[in-house]
Amino acid sequence: MGVRVQFWETPEDDIKKAIINDFEKFKVWYLSIAEEFPDEVNYDILDFIEREINPRKLFEEIDHQLIDELVGIYIGEFCDYGPGNKKTVKDSTCLNIKNYENDLNTIQKRCDRRVVELWGYIVKGKSMIEPKNMEIDDTVFRYSVLSEEECQFLLYELSKNFDVTTPDNFNRMPGIGSVIRAIENKESMGLLITVA
Repeated sequence: MGVRVQFWETPEDDIKKAIINDFEKFKVWYLSIAEEFPDEVNYDILDFIEREINPRKLFEEIDHQLIDELVGIYIGEFCDYGPGNKKTVKDSTCLNIKNYENDLNTIQKRCDRRVVELWGYIVKGKSMIEPKNMEIDDTVFRYSVLSEEECQFLLYELSKNFDVTTPDNFNRMPGIGSVIRAIENKESMGLLITVA
C-alpha cells in the first residue's frame, strides 16, 4: 500500500481553533495514552499539557518547537483513532505519495515558484510555526494545512496549466488531478492534507 496522501476537511475551518476547543478532551486522552503506553508518547508534549494553561492561550504558551508535534499528534492520533473528529473530502482520492512526487517535475516546468512551493507542502508537510516544509521526527506522518487563499490560488494555477478533465489526462497526472478534485469538493475553509 505504501505512503498515501489523503485530503480532509479542515476541522472547524481552522485547525488551531479546533485544537483549542478540543484541548481538555485531548489532554484527558493523551494522559490516558501515557498511562497505558508510556513508551508511545512525546514527553515534551506530555509535560506541556500537564501544566495549568488557558486553552485559549495554548499557541502563545507552547514552545514553538513543539507546535508541529502537538498538531501532528492531534491530527494523526487524536482525530484518527482517538475521540477527535476529521472527515475526508468527499470524492477525494487516497493515492501513493509517488504520484505527487512524480507530478512535481511537470509542475516545475509549467508553473511559477509559488505553485511549486505549495506543492512541496503537500509532499513534505507544512509547518504551523512558519510557512516552510516540516521538520519533525516522524518521517512517515506529515501534514499540511492550506489556507483558503492558498487553495484557490492552487486551483486556479493548476486548472490553467493542466487539463485533467479527461480520464486519460487524469491518469497521466493523478496527483494534480487529485488536488484539483479535493479543492473543488471541499466544504471547509482551507484544506487539511496528511501523508501517512
